[in-house]
Amino acid sequence: TIGADPEFLFVRRSDHSIASARTYLRNTIVLADGHSNLGWDGASIPGEIRPHFSTIPVQVVKNIQDLLTQLVVRHPAVGRNHMLIAGNGGYGYSTGGHIHIGGVSYNTMPQQMYVSYLDTFLLPVGIALSSTQGVLDRLGSGYGEWASHRPQTWGMEYRSLPSWLYHPMTALFFLQATKALAVSLTAANINGEELMEFGYSPTAIVTGRAPRFFLEASIRGMHKRARRSIELLSSLPLMQCDAGLLSSTFVVDMINRNETWDEKDLF
Repeated sequence: TIGADPEFLFVRRSDHSIASARTYLRNTIVLADGHSNLGWDGASIPGEIRPHFSTIPVQVVKNIQDLLTQLVVRHPAVGRNHMLIAGNGGYGYSTGGHIHIGGVSYNTMPQQMYVSYLDTFLLPVGIALSSTQGVLDRLGSGYGEWASHRPQTWGMEYRSLPSWLYHPMTALFFLQATKALAVSLTAANINGEELMEFGYSPTAIVTGRAPRFFLEASIRGMHKRARRSIELLSSLPLMQCDAGLLSSTFVVDMINRNETWDEKDLF
């Protein structure tokens, strides 16, 4: 199964100051399925979308869409008075795009193996869609490092990515690719030699311990790596469906246009 809890920020249009998500979501929005809900994280500032998990990534994206629709229906003034931003966050606050993989346990394969593949293939894409300053700011706040994950009773939570809420197609790409990688790893039908030829992602880029000029150059150079990553992902069976093909094309087009998702108004 695939689930998620991506974060976002309310930014006042009047002065670009941050509004606490708790102000508007004190009464958590819950969908009719009884599981999908929209609230805030422990810091009370970022909002957090918690769509009900599914075996089908498209359904998870639909649950996210339904939650955002309910936000506008129940708080119509929010859209008029605020921007909604995701990506790496901004204004002193970071946002993450945590993805949940259900059914992945140490009984089938060490979770670190899944994390290595997710880092190698997905994190370069997340960085390529981000502004250089956005990546540096998120790293500076202690988030976004390689291999960030958390074991859970139901599986594992992958925590390295920025928030991919920018567009339904960016959400679909990261959820569909995560599902495709997890299924292919479990079925042992990934070409390991091709992965090694591609090379593991350099952890120095996202540890924040390298000199700033090196970090900036490495982040700017992620576009080529991201395109190659998407090319390799497209060979996986679950990326050869409409969800995989359409979302991959959308993301590649964003990269080719040098379009980033940081500080862009989701509304």
